[in-house]
Amino acid sequence: MIKPSSLSFISAFVHNIHLPCLLDTGATHSFIHTSIVRHLSDVSITNIKQRFTLADGNTNVNITGIVHLNLRIGQITTPISAFISKSLSHLCILGQDWLNKYSVDICQFTQQVIIHTAESSVKIPMDHCINQHHFPLKSTIAIIIPPQHERIIELQSPISSSPQVIFRPNRVLQSHNLVAIPNALLSINKYRTYTTVVNPTNRICRIPINTTIGTFTIPPPNLECHSITLSPTIDQSTPSSPSLSSDLNVPTSMDNIFNESLAHLSDPGQKLILYQLLKQYQCLFDTSVPSIANLTAPPMINTGSHPPVHSHVYRTDPIK
Repeated sequence: MIKPSSLSFISAFVHNIHLPCLLDTGATHSFIHTSIVRHLSDVSITNIKQRFTLADGNTNVNITGIVHLNLRIGQITTPISAFISKSLSHLCILGQDWLNKYSVDICQFTQQVIIHTAESSVKIPMDHCINQHHFPLKSTIAIIIPPQHERIIELQSPISSSPQVIFRPNRVLQSHNLVAIPNALLSINKYRTYTTVVNPTNRICRIPINTTIGTFTIPPPNLECHSITLSPTIDQSTPSSPSLSSDLNVPTSMDNIFNESLAHLSDPGQKLILYQLLKQYQCLFDTSVPSIANLTAPPMINTGSHPPVHSHVYRTDPIK
């Protein structure tokens, strides 16, 4: 059984604008989307040009300024300075700076968040509509898939980590490039996750870098998800060609097959006779090594490109 994700959402008011906020323990700073800042009045904004690198060391977030906000959560107000960016996956992300400043306790068991200030503390429930928040997953490099091949590709996530997320592929990408991308349960670690892309066509498929391969949502707490894993006996070096014997749990020797076939017989003598008979003709049942039929072609005359000589049929008088 898959446990719910550790990602948490809360509802807050940012200068009288209702806003769902993502609590990201993997982010060192808090961020807010440019589209929200445009609707804010009487706020202090410092224009800066800066670039943040996420924990994966490759993903960059361009910053256009810093805004000083007042987040009203429950009955208390929590002032915070947030970086402004238009490349965020969510409208508001509260990072470690806000979590540490207000000694925020996130309790996944009770699905509550406790916020402490110098004067008081407030306990609020988490946002239970987390499955409505969609996050994009983009390709980290340009992808080239040969005809009738499958590739495992690396995807870039806007959030730092999550044990399990529900992935849905980009249908427009699939129909335009004629590729197959499965729905899946993925695990995100250090802003990275992986999925498979299949090219069933007879031409090369090219997917540019930073292409949205699909989106994911966080499973709600009351949803139980079950993952189906491969048998440990399957050769992991060739994932696209699973072993039939491993999937069906077929015995590895003919002796085991014969013993299982005769297990229902209670008479030892009868079982021994049948076992010896099966052993005598075991080559007829052994399909592990393919055999080639040795057939001899009947005699024929090689006429090359000319048709064989034959006699024409003529009409005759029936009386004759």
